[in-house]
Parts: sequence; structure tokens; C-alpha cells
Amino acid sequence: MDKERQMVNRIIQLGNSVRRTIFTPEINARFPIGRKQLSALNTLNEKGMMNMTQLASQIDVSNQQLTKIVDVLVSKDMVERKYDPTNRRVVLVDLSDNGRDYIESMTSAVMQRLKERGITITNTQIEALEEHLNYLEEFLEKIG
Repeated sequence: MDKERQMVNRIIQLGNSVRRTIFTPEINARFPIGRKQLSALNTLNEKGMMNMTQLASQIDVSNQQLTKIVDVLVSKDMVERKYDPTNRRVVLVDLSDNGRDYIESMTSAVMQRLKERGITITNTQIEALEEHLNYLEEFLEKIG
């Protein structure tokens, strides 16, 4: 297998490993939410309020799929729909306070679970991981 194929396979495996490591059965039981719903929450948490088209593009779903995702998140009081004051036809989506609390609680639970397993990350490791993650994000953005 050539190097490019190996790289693609490793990236796929890395995604799977991250999900298995972070979203243990205990975490999934405490925070039952779909991957795309979680992706929408994380994106809004990281980037702030955005319109439906922008959010759909960020989490790589169609506008129709996003409508269903947002409907579920609105019903769970995790996001709010608002209208753009300059153009009432544009629907904006933002995290609610419950959505922010959910992300914070889930992040804290994941970190606590890692600590319980004896996993600590040094500042040097954090810096190295941040550098590599930045590079990987930039690379994936270029090829995406």
C-alpha cells in the first residue's frame, strides 16, 4: 500500500480511536446525543451564533439534515433559533444556556474519566498535541 493510502487509513483509524477513547459507554449513557447533534453543539460553542447554511457547511450536512438536527436540539432546549434582524428570512442558530451547560458538563465528565483512568497530560504534551492538531486541521482543510 502506498504512503498516501496508509495516511488516509491512519486518519480514519485515529477518528475511530478518539471516539472510542472519549465516548466510553459511561459517557454515552450520561450524555446520550447523536454525533451530528454534538458536532452542531461544539461548532456553535466554538464559533458562536451562525445561520443555518453556515452551520450545515461547518458540520458537513445538507440544510435538510441540519433542520432535523436543530429541531431535536431545540426540543431539548440546547439551541435557539433566532431571526437575523437585517433579513428576517435568515434563520440564526445559537447555543442556549442549557446547551452551554451540556457541553461543559460533558467535557468535565470526559476529563474526570481520563483522570480516573490515571491519564494525565503534561503542559509539554498539551503544547505538542496542540501543534500537531493545528497542522492536521490545516491539512484536512486544504484537502477538503
